[in-house]
Amino acid sequence: MYFENRFEDKTHILKSCFFLFIMFFFLIYTASQFTAGAKLLEATLGVPYVVGLIIGGVIITGYTFTGGFKAVAWTDLIQGIIMFFAIIAIPIIIVCQMGGFEGTAIEFKGLEAAKNEVFSWLPKSAGGTINILLLVSSLGWGLGYFGQPHILSRFMAIRSPKEVRPARIIAMIWVILTLGAAVLIGVLGKVYVENGMVAQNYVEMVNGDSEKIFMVLIQTIFGGSKNIFMIILSGVFLTAILAAIMSTADSQLLVTASTFGEDLYRLFSKKKPSSDSLVRISRYAVVVIALIAIFISLNRNSSVFELVSMAWGGFGAAFGPCILFSLYYRKTTAPAAIAGVLTGGIVDIIWYFLKGGIFNVYELVPAFIISCLVIFVVSQFTKCPESVSKQYDEAQTIEIN
Repeated sequence: MYFENRFEDKTHILKSCFFLFIMFFFLIYTASQFTAGAKLLEATLGVPYVVGLIIGGVIITGYTFTGGFKAVAWTDLIQGIIMFFAIIAIPIIIVCQMGGFEGTAIEFKGLEAAKNEVFSWLPKSAGGTINILLLVSSLGWGLGYFGQPHILSRFMAIRSPKEVRPARIIAMIWVILTLGAAVLIGVLGKVYVENGMVAQNYVEMVNGDSEKIFMVLIQTIFGGSKNIFMIILSGVFLTAILAAIMSTADSQLLVTASTFGEDLYRLFSKKKPSSDSLVRISRYAVVVIALIAIFISLNRNSSVFELVSMAWGGFGAAFGPCILFSLYYRKTTAPAAIAGVLTGGIVDIIWYFLKGGIFNVYELVPAFIISCLVIFVVSQFTKCPESVSKQYDEAQTIEIN
């Protein structure tokens, strides 16, 4: 809706492009969360993968179907609080268990001596030189934030422009702390496992699927305790993983369903649909999308990281440049926006399947750059209506304190 109003696109082509990419990439994204949930139940409770997949899918789909945006917003708040404290606490606990900072440093040196593995701030190749392609790929993940519909929808729900500033401050603090802690868990977890601080069955579990490291750490730290408080704390920390999965999956289902109802159904409906009919269609869409995502997730060997990586890159490349140009470049036109969205999404998908050399760079980076260039060039050769320019100028006068 925003883009159609921003560029006065009466052809609905831009809306259709957004719908297609949202449906495609969100199916992959939602499937990644269902996969993660199934792996969690399998690793912690011994629930068969497919059964865990169905249980997780039914729960997430159920409260999204019945509660809508309000249910998702409130559950995300509670889930976010649990996630925050768990992901901050685990690295601290691990460091304490390894003897503080000094003991942790000794463990790192021990791993380096035994396995010849060196941790560095920058990615390095086998010869010890900085791996430029991997460095660019890692930094390129940051570009994806501009185009994530399930993240942007939260800011769109803000009641007043005055709330934007505190919201972005909270968001940045959250991202820096949680992502930093997540990286620490991965690094410390590797030392913990490789130096023989976990049981052999857990070592085999992590070697078979490194995405289970957080679960293994919690079970190792708290698993042998008979203290009721420690057992409860272990459950809370494991719940944090489920909270992360649920808060992401429900947001994706909600945005996809909303897009289906607001964009597709409203576009092709012969008469103006009522609010009740839009809600009903959106709920049906939640169920259908969830079923397709569960089907995609049936492959137990699917990598959560790979699925997230593809969807994140697709959204960032298709929508990110268009959003930035719509906000900061007055001369952006509807044809330029359409060309940018199509170019970013298609280049991202093609680049994903190409391997070797320059194609080892994370697909989001080249797709994002090419999309920006296309939007800029097409804007130079197409005319921006006066009404669009006037609307843009009026929007710039809104003060955000």
